[in-house]
Amino acid sequence: MLRFLLRLLALRLALTSKPHFLRPELARVIADELAPFRPTGIKRSTTFTNLSAEHDVVWLRILNQSRIFVKRSSNWSFTRGSPDRYQKLLEGLGRVITSLPDVEFVAALQDTPPCGGGSSRPIMSWSKQRLRRCDNIIRLPCFSMLQHKYVDPDSMYSYEALAELGARPFLEREYGLVNDLDMKKRERQSALIWLGRLNSTNQLRYPLVRNPPGRRAAQNQYRGHLHMEGVAWSMRLKNLLLSGALAVFLAPASSSQGQFPASMFHEFYYDLIKPGKHYFHVDLTGVDERLRVGDVPGDPLARLTDVEAAKIAREGRNVALSYLSPAQVDRYLTHLLREYAHLLRFEPSKEPLEDFQLLPGCGPGDLWSKAGRSSGQPAPCVPCSFRCLYGEVGSHEAAAPRLQDRALARQSKPPIWVT
Repeated sequence: MLRFLLRLLALRLALTSKPHFLRPELARVIADELAPFRPTGIKRSTTFTNLSAEHDVVWLRILNQSRIFVKRSSNWSFTRGSPDRYQKLLEGLGRVITSLPDVEFVAALQDTPPCGGGSSRPIMSWSKQRLRRCDNIIRLPCFSMLQHKYVDPDSMYSYEALAELGARPFLEREYGLVNDLDMKKRERQSALIWLGRLNSTNQLRYPLVRNPPGRRAAQNQYRGHLHMEGVAWSMRLKNLLLSGALAVFLAPASSSQGQFPASMFHEFYYDLIKPGKHYFHVDLTGVDERLRVGDVPGDPLARLTDVEAAKIAREGRNVALSYLSPAQVDRYLTHLLREYAHLLRFEPSKEPLEDFQLLPGCGPGDLWSKAGRSSGQPAPCVPCSFRCLYGEVGSHEAAAPRLQDRALARQSKPPIWVT
C-alpha cells in the first residue's frame, strides 16, 4: 500500500508540473514530418490551389496570437464526425494560440484525407494511413487529445483521471484479458472467434473478461486489454498504454508491411513505440484459414511470463506519461506550427480576407471548459457549435441566430474566433 501511495504521489507531481519544453523525441518526430518540405519551403500558390477541389478540408489562418480565421472547402460534404473533429482542433489551438506566430495551413481530419502531391500539397491531419503513400500529410495530435475533455480532470476522457487509475501495480491486478470489442467489424471476427474458443475451454492464461465499451472499471483491475481495428481505433491505444495494463495488439493479417504498430492509422507518437517493448503484438496472419479447417491456434500469451508482461506494461505506460500528457501534446502542436511557419514563403497577414465571414468569439463569461471556468482566467474558446458555422441542415441550423444574438450582446469584446 505504501508503495502504491508513493507512486500515486509521484504521478501527481508529474501531472501538476508544467514543463516549458518539448521532449527531444517529439522534436525529432516534427523534424521528420517537415523534412520533405524544407528544400523548397511552402508556397501559397502551390499549397492552397486545390482547396476547392477537396472534401472536408479547412483552411486555417492564425494572426496576432489572438484570432483564428477558418474557411472550408467549397464542396464541404459533412461526412460523419468531421464537424466534431474540427471543433476539437479549434479547442486545442485555442489553448496555445498566444504562443503561435502568424501561420496558415490546411487541415483534413477525416479518416481518408487528400493523399499525395508531396511538398506541393502539405495537409495537416491526425494520422498517416499504412496502405496509402501520403507523402504530403503532416501529423497533428489526434483530435481526441486536442479536445478540452482530455484536459478536464472531471471528464470521462480525462488524461489525469486515467493516469491515476493506471498507477496500480501490474502484479497486484487480477489475471484477465479485458475485451470491450464487438463482432460488428469484419476485421475483428476471426480473432475474437479464436480467443473465444480458447477461453471456453480454459486454455487462455489470461481469461477473457467482458467489459462494456467506454467503461473504465476493468482498466486497472485486470492485467491485459485487447486492442484491435474498428470503431474508436484512433483513440484506444493511448488509453490502454496509460492504464498500466498490457496492451495486446491484435494485428490484422498482413497489415503491418514492415510498419509497427500494424495499424490502419499511424498517429504521431506511433514512431516512439515498438512491439514487444511497449505492447504485445499478435499477428493474425493465417488464423482465418486455420479456423476454417478446425485447427485452433494456441494461446498467444502462453510463453509470456508475469515479469515480462509487467515490464512491457510499464514501458508502455511510461510512453503515455512522457509524451502524451496534455502539456506535451500542446507543446507538440505549438512547436509543429512554429516550425511550419518558418517554412512559409509568404506572409499570412498580407493575404486578403474577403473570402472569410466574420463571427465574433466568446468572452470570459463563456469559457468552454470547466477547468477554465473554475480558474476564472480569460481564455480563447470555441463558438457554440462548429456545425452551425457552416449551416449544416438539421438541429444545428437553428443555433446560428442564437449565436448571432450572443455576438451582438458582446460587441464591446474583441473577436477571437473568426470564420
